[in-house]
Amino acid sequence: MGYKDEEMTHPTYNIHRFNKAITKPKGEIVLRILLGEIDTEVTLCVVDIDSPYNMLPGRPWVHAIKAVASTLHQCIRFPIPSGIGEIKGDVADAKHCNEMDVKSYEGRAKKRKDRWKRAKE
Repeated sequence: MGYKDEEMTHPTYNIHRFNKAITKPKGEIVLRILLGEIDTEVTLCVVDIDSPYNMLPGRPWVHAIKAVASTLHQCIRFPIPSGIGEIKGDVADAKHCNEMDVKSYEGRAKKRKDRWKRAKE
């Protein structure tokens, strides 16, 4: 996105993903973004992982813009003065990243099982 690591603050939390993996964020950055006719600030958590998303908006931000998110439709809709604004995701990318995530988890699970067997022997 054109920002440098020095521009980020360093969070103290971890992110727990759907595949039970734990990821340490690289940092957080506050950006002003234009959503249709709405100018707003959003805090982005920067992580170094394959993801179908460019960003994962947190609930406070989603609630602040009165948005409704749909993981099924890969979009967020929110009211703007002239009607309804929409942010769309890429369904094909989402499917690909989900498949990669599942394969990665299965590989780690097999390694854990093999280590456990060796330790037991």
